[in-house]
Amino acid sequence: MNLRELRYLSKSDVQSLGLSYSEIADAIAKILRRKQNNAAWNNPNSTISPYEGTRSISFHAAALDPAFSVHKTLGLSRDNSVRNLPHLGGLINVHDVHTGHPVAILECEEITGLRTASLSLLASRYLTPRRPAQTIGFVGAGRQASFHLEAFLSEFDLRKAILLGREGGSCSRLADECRSKGLTALVTPDWQEVLRSAGIVVTSVPDGPGFKPFLDASLLSEASFVAAVDAGRSWTPSGLGSFDELVVDDIPLHNMKPYVTGVKPDGDLTRLVCGTPWSRGSQRSGFFFTGIAIADLAAVELALQKAEVMKVGTVLQR
Repeated sequence: MNLRELRYLSKSDVQSLGLSYSEIADAIAKILRRKQNNAAWNNPNSTISPYEGTRSISFHAAALDPAFSVHKTLGLSRDNSVRNLPHLGGLINVHDVHTGHPVAILECEEITGLRTASLSLLASRYLTPRRPAQTIGFVGAGRQASFHLEAFLSEFDLRKAILLGREGGSCSRLADECRSKGLTALVTPDWQEVLRSAGIVVTSVPDGPGFKPFLDASLLSEASFVAAVDAGRSWTPSGLGSFDELVVDDIPLHNMKPYVTGVKPDGDLTRLVCGTPWSRGSQRSGFFFTGIAIADLAAVELALQKAEVMKVGTVLQR
């Protein structure tokens, strides 16, 4: 590694690498095992909200293998749709842990989308009921819904999608995307129909003024898995006791800034990966999460390995 150079990977560069959700999920599991052995570390996210509807978020993680630290800075604005901009933007800075010197910079929208859906996919390997899910439900139809559609299609034999919303806008675009991938797609304004019909439910509802949770987990089908990308803000605390298993991404970080209220989480992703497997029968399970930097680190390692082999990206002199 030439520490006098930086490799820059743009969004299109990352897309050209052909990273798969399954390999990212495998890499996350691998680094979580290293974290369990005190060879990888993950700090709490730090958030500042300069204006209403905006957030500036910082993520930080490091490991001995891969010998990298990553620092991701991410900005979000709910008004970006009217500006014809993605709702988030940011960069990932990568440093060599031995020297402290920077080695790479990555545009983070694609990496963030891939790693977030891969986190859900990894959790689903442990939490989905034995009966394979064939229907996926979406509450929220933005980019994360698209990433999750691709991720779950990579390991599940999905036949149908049911989307909460009304025809038009992002909901219709997601429905068309589902149909283009061979699924039948139904758009409904009835959230109860989504919960009762789907074996996998993905919620990715953005926060906003006056937002109140409205989804009741007691109405989920008896054999179902929820990936709450929105940290569970869509779900009423009073209904969370209906989950047989409710897991967060990182218990120590969750305990610093709890986002699951009403019940105590049963564990976290590290426990799933490193703990004793349990029987999966007909059960309701949930993975509520905010995203962890150690997952970014796992995805970044894969991206940089492939970029070097494929000679993708722009090499900058320091």
